[in-house]
Amino acid sequence: MESLGLDHATIKTSISDRELLFIKKSIVDKFKLGTKFMEDGVYKFPLTDKSNFINYIEIKEKYGKGHYLIIDFNYPRYFSKSNFHLLYQQSHKKIVDEYLKTIITEILDIEIKMSYMMLEIAGQLYVKIFSDFYKVINLIARAKANYISKGPTCNFMYLSKRSQREFIKGFTSKMIPGLKNTQYDKTQEHNEKNIDKKLGQELRNEYKATEKVLKTIYGTSDVEELNLNIINMKFTEVQKNIIGEAIEKQLLGDIDILREKLKKLDRITPKNIELFVTEFDEYIFDYKIVSTILKKELGNLKSERMIKNYQKIAKEKLTRLGGSNSPIRNNIGNIKRLAEYLECFYNIKFELKITKDSDFQFIFF
Repeated sequence: MESLGLDHATIKTSISDRELLFIKKSIVDKFKLGTKFMEDGVYKFPLTDKSNFINYIEIKEKYGKGHYLIIDFNYPRYFSKSNFHLLYQQSHKKIVDEYLKTIITEILDIEIKMSYMMLEIAGQLYVKIFSDFYKVINLIARAKANYISKGPTCNFMYLSKRSQREFIKGFTSKMIPGLKNTQYDKTQEHNEKNIDKKLGQELRNEYKATEKVLKTIYGTSDVEELNLNIINMKFTEVQKNIIGEAIEKQLLGDIDILREKLKKLDRITPKNIELFVTEFDEYIFDYKIVSTILKKELGNLKSERMIKNYQKIAKEKLTRLGGSNSPIRNNIGNIKRLAEYLECFYNIKFELKITKDSDFQFIFF
């Protein structure tokens, strides 16, 4: 399994009301922001021009009494110009955390404790062609929307000006209040915003967790207590308990639809099989699945030779559709891609077994 890493984060520490003017002056002086940031009502200090990895520092009122000093930043950008690659090493996390603690201590002139308001926990997988994974991330998004998520799922695309074709860029779903999951083409996202273009395709699976969610999963939001080993172990453990079941339900639901639609065909002919595959392509996760369905449902109606011919027709049609559909996709080999995806992001091994009766067994371990 590839380990999970960190990207964007927001931390906070408590401060008292009487320190506000002193704290503002400390921030302005430290980052040489200029006198305009000392004006009344200014409590947010953008730092992207002053720091490669800190986005802003903010003084924000607490509910009740006092204020928080908040720092929003990106872990990888402490070591690199961009966040194209995640921060994977605990030793590197510790360097960033200690540097932030030093900054806050200098600003406040007191020893402090830091906790996360938000933390992005993510995994990244190199894929040869991102559009080949369209059906995998589409399946995951639909499974989460139907069986896990507590909010809407949306997808986002981009238009290739050269080919005038739409390509999937990613999916976003709200898992539970305070936990958002986004799967997206990191290479495309990076190249849209940066001069230094990246080659190769990187699929990122990202979870944005609030302080409340972190406390629910880990029992704490304390920056020092949440080391990368704990983050990795507990997060995959929690996800493994729910993601496999959701995927199995989604796949079985799609298979039931395909079987039902196949039985409703007036006649089984090569032309009707082509039309069937075209109309219900969105439910066909992989050619192997539709091939097995044809074998089972037509076993008592057609000869073995005719069934093989229909399977060939289905495969050829799915291949053509993969190149002509918008967004572009691949309909062959998705079982293997799903196994690669689940092992990388959730530490789950996945197998699809076909029984003697041409039924499906989905195995997650």
